[in-house]
Amino acid sequence: MCVAGRLEVENDSTRMPREHGIRSAGVREGLDRLIMRGVHVVLLCVALVMVVAVPSGCELTPDVYKAEADDFVDSTINAKWDARFGLKPSTSLDEPRLPRDPNVLRVMLPEDGVMSLPLAVAIALQNSREYQIEKEMLYQSALDLRLAQHVFEPNPFALLGMGYAVTERPEKKLNTDKVGGFVLDVEEKTDVTTERKYGAESDIGFNQVLSTGAVLSARLAVGWVKILTGDVDEGLTTIISATISQPLLRGAGREIVLEQLTQAERNVLYQIRSFNRFRQSLVVDVISQYYLVLQLADEVENARANYESIEVIHEKVEALARVGRMPRHELEEAEQERLSARDVYLTAQREYAQALDNLKLLLALPPQMEFTLDTAVLERLRTHKVEELGLAEADALAAAEVYRLDLANRVDRVIDAERKANVALDRIRTELNLVGMANRDVADRRSFGSPLGVVTAEDSFRIDAELDLPLDRLAEKNDYRLALIALDQARRAEEELRDLIVAEVRAAYRNLREAHDRYRVQTEAYALAKRRLDNTLMLLQYRRTNVRDVLRAQEDLYQSRVDATDAVTDFAIALMEFCRDTGLLQVRPDGTWQEGLARARASQPSRTPIASPNG
Repeated sequence: MCVAGRLEVENDSTRMPREHGIRSAGVREGLDRLIMRGVHVVLLCVALVMVVAVPSGCELTPDVYKAEADDFVDSTINAKWDARFGLKPSTSLDEPRLPRDPNVLRVMLPEDGVMSLPLAVAIALQNSREYQIEKEMLYQSALDLRLAQHVFEPNPFALLGMGYAVTERPEKKLNTDKVGGFVLDVEEKTDVTTERKYGAESDIGFNQVLSTGAVLSARLAVGWVKILTGDVDEGLTTIISATISQPLLRGAGREIVLEQLTQAERNVLYQIRSFNRFRQSLVVDVISQYYLVLQLADEVENARANYESIEVIHEKVEALARVGRMPRHELEEAEQERLSARDVYLTAQREYAQALDNLKLLLALPPQMEFTLDTAVLERLRTHKVEELGLAEADALAAAEVYRLDLANRVDRVIDAERKANVALDRIRTELNLVGMANRDVADRRSFGSPLGVVTAEDSFRIDAELDLPLDRLAEKNDYRLALIALDQARRAEEELRDLIVAEVRAAYRNLREAHDRYRVQTEAYALAKRRLDNTLMLLQYRRTNVRDVLRAQEDLYQSRVDATDAVTDFAIALMEFCRDTGLLQVRPDGTWQEGLARARASQPSRTPIASPNG
């Protein structure tokens, strides 16, 4: 059990109870009456505000409340946005989502019904449900900061109460009849005294917490009563008081007092980073899915071209078999290949349609909305000259160390855990508070028939010292130990994320290197397979080769064409994933993007973590 001691110092010379009669005309009496009249005015003003202004304001200000919150959130995000994040996109929650009617959505597309890649990314950033959730989480973190700031602002309050009361007091009386001193009869009679009164009371003031830990409170309390029956006509009591409490040991110090505010400010920055990280991931997901659909669309075309080519080969073999220049089993082999090519073509169509629907879901568009993708994107990827990466694995890891926003959050979480451990340790200390109070109590009681009443006033001042010895701090000690455990967990989580990022970057770098090399290899393989098929068809005309060789050459050409397209899209996707995993990808407000690979090549990145709360 904790032992609490209190030291109270009261200045008797400041306690001045006084009663002034009706004939008193002192200066202090006049001042007190002036105060009482002023209190009447204050009470009337408070009543008007509570009865008239507040109800009407509640009906007229919902939009104002929302606008105030929006303005604060926007200004807070602007203040904490780091230039290295790129240009700030819109974080408003009022941006309209796209309509759900497919017929209305088609108006957004060009007349040919082709959805370009930039348009797809822009739609995702506007219409994605997950993206909207990220914006809402950012908004909520800013509102939490506003609430934490409000604790250290003057918090006013104003209370008003009014009522009417009826009190009945029964009183028993004995009536006696006496004759010559003798009691002849005793009669018990009950009289009821009824008191009716109405009155009002108000309490206005403010509370505020200072950065030193001091709690300041000031209030004006007024009570007024009008008695309809009785000896006293009316009475008015006014209490003006101020209190300040300053911790000297436990709970003292800016770091301890401002901990919740500090954490709320850092949470906003963490959410800004997470928001940008999500934008990077969403853009990469949309682009990758767009490339995948283009790849499958190209596979449909390749499968169709392969089927048509095998049909031509089948017709040639069938013509040769009719004149006896080709064995029957080779014709049957060509027929079997034709059926297999048809099956591959049908499968490719199904996979393309499914991938296109998956893209629509990613963009939060209705699956029944019909559009096609821009095949010129794939052609630009094919004709793009692939250069050497010019970036070593060590450079990629160094870039991730600087630009990965989730890593910056995890590092700062360790600092948060250290700070919380210090706060938990402070709660175990001895508590010593210095409390100062000042109070003025004025009462005015007026009797029936009297133009003036009796005014009494009392002033008091007090200083207290409150001591709470740490004799029972078991809960606080447990909290401190749990805070140390949380600190160790935060450090291990940081180490784990660092290892995970290194593994991701190494895998992304290997995938990029592999896709880079496969792109060149498959491009050459496709050219070689095309020449081989042309030569094999020419030899078939002169019966210098068999059908199996021709079909194998056609199959190799089809597969090399598919592999070449896969290599092109794999390289483009690997490049985007590499920039995402290293944190080099920058997304502009309009949804366009910059890979940032040139920036990593140009110079070694700074070792300063991006957007550190400490500058």
